[in-house]
Amino acid sequence: DQLQLTTVVGGPGELQHQAEFVVRGVGIQGLLVQPPGEAELWATLIDGQPLEVRREPGSSSEAPPYHIGLPEVEPPDRARRVTLLYLTRRGLGS
Repeated sequence: DQLQLTTVVGGPGELQHQAEFVVRGVGIQGLLVQPPGEAELWATLIDGQPLEVRREPGSSSEAPPYHIGLPEVEPPDRARRVTLLYLTRRGLGS
């Protein structure tokens, strides 16, 4: 339904990102999320609550995607707000 991406400059060569998106759908049990490049995932929130995520095994990509399990809600078609907080680094002078 919606996506908002906010990026701030952290320490030297660091960019801190917050990706917030709203999903809606009956029967969605989880999402596969692939942060860009060599991003470091700091935290994942579902509807403002922290949630543990795991790497998806068996992926052929360099950095396997993260699997985010979505807890059940009532009503089942309720919009869910997913927030990812992650860090990317780039070389100085890039």
